[in-house]
Amino acid sequence: MMKEIPDVFQLSNGIRVVYQKSQSLVSHMGVFIQAGSRYEEENEEGLAHFLEHCIFKGTKSRKAIDIFSDLDSVGGELNAYTTKEEICIHASFRNNHFSIASELLNCIVQFASFPIEEVAKEK
Repeated sequence: MMKEIPDVFQLSNGIRVVYQKSQSLVSHMGVFIQAGSRYEEENEEGLAHFLEHCIFKGTKSRKAIDIFSDLDSVGGELNAYTTKEEICIHASFRNNHFSIASELLNCIVQFASFPIEEVAKEK
């Protein structure tokens, strides 16, 4: 069985999109940010991983509990990880909840608010 090659294209704002069509009822989406531990200075060790945790603490329109419950309430999952090269925020969800997942990832990536009290707890 030959595997399909994903479509890769770049948006006008420079974001690269990789799309793989599937017959599955479940979809996966992720945002990769080139900000892993490799890019930290000596006095910044752990900063990328710290930021990965803090982006889930709130946005302009959502509290931390809302960030996790929005997708969870429809059976989806939201998570993240940090490597030497990148921070990845990713979601798994039923196809009919694409709009919830894409809006949530967009909100986290663009509008993380880093509430002072939540950042202090994370420290």
